[in-house]
Amino acid sequence: MACEKLMTSNLSAVDKSVLSALSHYYWDFPLDVTARQFCLTYCRHRLLNKGEISATIPAVLKNTQSLCFLSLYRQSRLLSCQLGHGANTLDALTQAIQETPTPNQPVTIALCFLFHEKKLTKVNECRLGIQALRIKKNNHDALFKNSVPIHFGWDLNTTLEKLCVKAGLPKQAYQDTTTDIFTYDTLEFSEDVDNKLCDFYRGNALILPSDVNASRLNHAIKIACRFLSNAILPSGEVHYWFLPHTHEGKTENSLASITRIIASLWQLALTSTNKDDINRAKKAVQLIVDRYFAYEKSLGFLRIDYQTHLGLNSFLLLFILTIHDEEFLSKEKNLLIFWMQSQLNDKKTAFLVSGDAEFLYPAQALLAFIALFKHTNDQQYLNIVESVFPYYEKIYRNDTRALLNCWFSKVCFELFLITKNKRYANYILNSCDQLLMYQIPEGYADLDMIGVFSQEGLSIPTASCAENLIHGYQIAKTQAESHRVEKYNSSIQKALRAILQCQLPSGGFKASIFNPASRIDHTQHALSAIYSFMKIIAKH
Repeated sequence: MACEKLMTSNLSAVDKSVLSALSHYYWDFPLDVTARQFCLTYCRHRLLNKGEISATIPAVLKNTQSLCFLSLYRQSRLLSCQLGHGANTLDALTQAIQETPTPNQPVTIALCFLFHEKKLTKVNECRLGIQALRIKKNNHDALFKNSVPIHFGWDLNTTLEKLCVKAGLPKQAYQDTTTDIFTYDTLEFSEDVDNKLCDFYRGNALILPSDVNASRLNHAIKIACRFLSNAILPSGEVHYWFLPHTHEGKTENSLASITRIIASLWQLALTSTNKDDINRAKKAVQLIVDRYFAYEKSLGFLRIDYQTHLGLNSFLLLFILTIHDEEFLSKEKNLLIFWMQSQLNDKKTAFLVSGDAEFLYPAQALLAFIALFKHTNDQQYLNIVESVFPYYEKIYRNDTRALLNCWFSKVCFELFLITKNKRYANYILNSCDQLLMYQIPEGYADLDMIGVFSQEGLSIPTASCAENLIHGYQIAKTQAESHRVEKYNSSIQKALRAILQCQLPSGGFKASIFNPASRIDHTQHALSAIYSFMKIIAKH
């Protein structure tokens, strides 16, 4: 864990910047690693009636003052959360223990200490998810610990409104000049599976770049596949949204949601080695086809609410080709192929789409034609891709959104692997060079934002950019471009670290560092990036 690395002199270079910032963060708090571990052990002894703890009580617990939240979790579900006050930090901790019911089942203990009360003069000075918030007006008083808005996916204004309501005030009372708002710096940590100290930052376990290793990534893949598989209900319906704070899944059947669901099921088929996962995915896709597949003469395609597009049908074709079951949807596969070809113009130099669709979906169609070529070894499908490529290369070169779009990078990478044409390699390398400018570096943001490719902490842009860089890294390796290899590798490690910090215990991935809601394609993009990286490791 990060807290243990702070005590180690033999540090990886990629960790030093993060650990340096982390050490500065901890300098503001009186509880060192020993004191934090003592607090967890003390809680466990007192809660389970094991008597007095034999270890010496760190003096700092008697010499400092703070508030203390003690929370108990069972399989990520909150069972209890109690606030303790007292003359010193130990008294606050003891009071929280006394207020907490004795658990009758295995639990994980989490603690959050609140230090340095400060009255706000400007509401937007609060660091959401890092500082606790308190509101006071007359006899009304309420407090949220730092992780509450992150847990519920609230922005700052929503958090303040909810805090007002908790205090028994009108929800806009925080705007009143007679209302006092306070922040607290928070020191949050929990037990790991061995009851050892695990430090948290904005409600997540802080991951170091060196923690991005084969073991950690394989585990991330395993639980992400389990999450996608569990999203498929026995009926074949698929949960599109998952809300961690309510442990509820929601279905949705719009054009956009069905497109993302099929893309995610395709990713599951690409990644999982579990036959049950593949069978569940096939059942879900079969249900979608039964509901939405339109048969028109020699053509067939998915149509939802009388609408369709290349991306939707490309993902369906990619799924059918990936599962290697020649009997599965064989008729629909052939109809789809004819339909995909009918979407090309007469000269086969572009698809018959315009506007945003021209940017969003052709890359996915090109991937489907590449998959057809690999599946059948029929040169006509590769010819289509190569004849269409120049038109879309120009579009993507002139649109900054291409930097956040992993699909065209996938096309270029696949074409390079097949043809060894440096034109495709150069496109990826040039786009990767530009990407590096958009990654948030050390020293410019909070620790969990380092490596992210989005000022809002969004997970999809970071995963997409990471996958582009993984393709660039492999090409730079083949061309012995050591400088690029080094730059891309460093960037990939930071990006993968940022991605892993968005993974929930369920295996799904959050919408962002600030928002725990998990849409199915958040997991699809993250899983795709991690799986691409693991294929590199497997080769070496």
